[in-house]
Amino acid sequence: SWPGSPWHATTAEAPMPHDETTARPDAVPAIDARAMPALTRARAFVGAFGHGVAPPPRLVVAGVPFTAVAGHDGWLAWAPEPASGDTPTPAVRRGVALHVSSGRPFGLTAADDLPTPDALRSVDGKFSLASMAPGRCRIATDCLGAGSVYYRVFGDALVFSDHLGLLLEVTDGPVEPNRLAIAALCIGQLQLTSETHVRGVHRLGAGEYLDAAIAPDTTLQARVRPYLSVVDALPSSPAIDGVEALDAAFREGILRERFGPRTALMLSGGRDSRALALVGHDQGFEGVTYGSALSTDMMWARRFARAAGLRHHRVPYEDWSFGDHAEVIVGLGGGAQGLQIANNLVGYAWAEGRFDLGVVGYMGDPTMGSHLGLDPQTPDRLFFDLLMGRTQPADVALAEIFAPEIDDMRSIIHDRMAALRDLPRHQAHRILDFTIRQSTWISGMFSTCAWHLPLAYPFFHRPLLAGMFQADFNLLAGQSLYDRWLAWKQAQLGIRYRKTAWPERLLSLRTRMSKGMWPPTRVYWPEVYARSRPWLDAQLDCGIDYIDRITRESMRAMRPDSNADDPVLCMTMPLQLAFRRWGGRPGRRQADATGAAP
Repeated sequence: SWPGSPWHATTAEAPMPHDETTARPDAVPAIDARAMPALTRARAFVGAFGHGVAPPPRLVVAGVPFTAVAGHDGWLAWAPEPASGDTPTPAVRRGVALHVSSGRPFGLTAADDLPTPDALRSVDGKFSLASMAPGRCRIATDCLGAGSVYYRVFGDALVFSDHLGLLLEVTDGPVEPNRLAIAALCIGQLQLTSETHVRGVHRLGAGEYLDAAIAPDTTLQARVRPYLSVVDALPSSPAIDGVEALDAAFREGILRERFGPRTALMLSGGRDSRALALVGHDQGFEGVTYGSALSTDMMWARRFARAAGLRHHRVPYEDWSFGDHAEVIVGLGGGAQGLQIANNLVGYAWAEGRFDLGVVGYMGDPTMGSHLGLDPQTPDRLFFDLLMGRTQPADVALAEIFAPEIDDMRSIIHDRMAALRDLPRHQAHRILDFTIRQSTWISGMFSTCAWHLPLAYPFFHRPLLAGMFQADFNLLAGQSLYDRWLAWKQAQLGIRYRKTAWPERLLSLRTRMSKGMWPPTRVYWPEVYARSRPWLDAQLDCGIDYIDRITRESMRAMRPDSNADDPVLCMTMPLQLAFRRWGGRPGRRQADATGAAP
């Protein structure tokens, strides 16, 4: 149940007690989520609204078959086919709206109307929402834009999904590259405009919703509107002014998630995963670490788990290659995610079946102040460097290949900074970090991981974000408040754990002797590249000259002793696979000539 909303959803993951779902006078009758396993277990959706929408003969994405689950009066929804023994999905009654949401909370609700903008404003956390009724459709994302919602408007239809690959799989029409968006992906793993790297395919931004309706003259009308700005959302709670206030906000974020008895904490030993372990110390978490055996992540995670009394699991991690998870990365992300995330998918795929839920942080940098520096008037150029960190990579001359696009990227970021000129500079930088970098790259990565294991994001709790957004700069600089809280919480729980230099020195000596290189943070990338080389060599052609050129240059520049984890190859290979997969499909009908966003 989403507090304050005039609508609610049940969830098969954590059903609410009977009195909480029936006592509120504004609650609407809900379809029993246990009777809708195809949707409640899917954690993904794709739908179409308008004229002439029809299911494809067969939809298979990332090896998972989808089936049409409901449709009438010009709309249709697909979800993964029920597993053997599941209860078939019941038909949706005519005249009743269908709400599908991915993220947490997650559920399916039948209601008499679509969720209002006021209802959307009251929803906390990361979510993607599609809501359809006869003649009308509304899709929305959360106030940070962390819940992905992709859409494509044709002359007579709207197609949408929370995964770009799902949308491309069911969409007819040309699949053409958007050079500016491709440059942003290769340089900063960003999406700077509403249009993705596929022309005519857009993604809703932070706090936006799209309304579509079939007009009396039978034409489709669609328009994107804001329902809440981050600037308005983040001052909604009192400022956090010390470790006790931060602890209370953390605790509230953990408790709202309603964890079950089989919950995995994805543990690296860094600040964010330690924070989740400390604040959720009584939740029964089990630590799961994925990484090479002689990596700093593995060493620190083991040490912390031992000190905190956590049951710890090491994911087998020595024989995977990029090709193992490329189908999931491309089939869901449609080229928007790089091969770097393959190392994460190894861990989440291993945890599938062993756990019901995974807990992740990764919002710590903008929330806790890591990117602020030590100056409240941090120069904008340093923030540009953060967002555009690969204009001069060692393997490819991106500054020459994308010179006009880099100028455009700087102009776009400058304009977005200028729009926040009334805020203190450090607050403007954090908002842009949330809505550009964290909500597109980090969220997209974990949305792909969630295909294997449902995820909880306690750092997306709005009171925590709002309180830290307004915290005094001196408390945030260098993550000082965060580090003080970590030490205070460990002392409160009697956990003796501290990072020192000597364990890493011993690990460095050991790895220099056994591997001939320094220990990685998580992965021995040269070994992954060596295992992946035959697969990589077979993929080097998509017919888009500059992408093919960049990929070949990056492969030629790879050194066997390099431990860099982000050569440009990692971003361009999924783009090649996506354009080869969808761009060359025969029998595609033509899209609306404008391809413009509504």
